Amino acid sequence: MLQTVVFRGARNITGEVRVIHYREAGFDVADQAVAVTTRGEPVAVMLPGDTVELVEAVESLELAPAVASLSGTFVVGLDRIEPGQVSGEVSIDSGWRQTLLNRQHVLTMDITSAAGQFPAISLYRLTNPADTFYTLRSVLVTNPAATSFSVFELEGIPGFPLSQTDPRSKLLGKSTGTRRLTALEHGPTTATPATLGSAPGIAQVRNLLFTSRPVAADIEVLRGSAPIIISSDQVIGGIAIIGGSANSRLVVNATYEISK
Repeated sequence: MLQTVVFRGARNITGEVRVIHYREAGFDVADQAVAVTTRGEPVAVMLPGDTVELVEAVESLELAPAVASLSGTFVVGLDRIEPGQVSGEVSIDSGWRQTLLNRQHVLTMDITSAAGQFPAISLYRLTNPADTFYTLRSVLVTNPAATSFSVFELEGIPGFPLSQTDPRSKLLGKSTGTRRLTALEHGPTTATPATLGSAPGIAQVRNLLFTSRPVAADIEVLRGSAPIIISSDQVIGGIAIIGGSANSRLVVNATYEISK
């Protein structure tokens, strides 16, 4: 039998263990090494993905991360770990684990555009770390002007935003690190601009994803179980939400998670 163990900082594990698998760690700490000992005797210094099989079972393990604030998960037990078995072993809530690993974030932005401008908010990756996926789980748009709004794909970094809001980690008190989405506020002069920003071509507004009805209400853009995924290997870096009335207000609240 295998058991999934969550750690945040140093942790002791009791019970018979012969197989040790370091499953994953949070992205916010550069040094993800964990020293594993049993009753003070060294076993191994492990990185995510490493597996150690002991000759004989031990009755306890001690985990000591190189960085005290590191969080992550180990899979331990007596049985040999077969390919695919780790991903299928579920003994704790997945959402809870993702939050503990500092991969769940929340964003909010409130804009009132100037005369002759339309309110626009982009959810965009400012950095481009390799093999990173940003999964938008919810996007809630409040449009007090009782007009429609539209959601577009966004290619390129928006130029000269009016303001920027960084996300907050759902693991309260933790920094979000560099792998994150950011909310950027703009003031285009049309509700369907070709670009966002002062320089042409900096941020191309592309395919229309969603258009609302003219209504003053909270509208959930993402419905059902299928999220929007922003991948670091694609030119599309985010989405742009643009209100349908000039000199009006737009509020966006979003939650997303980071994975590799």
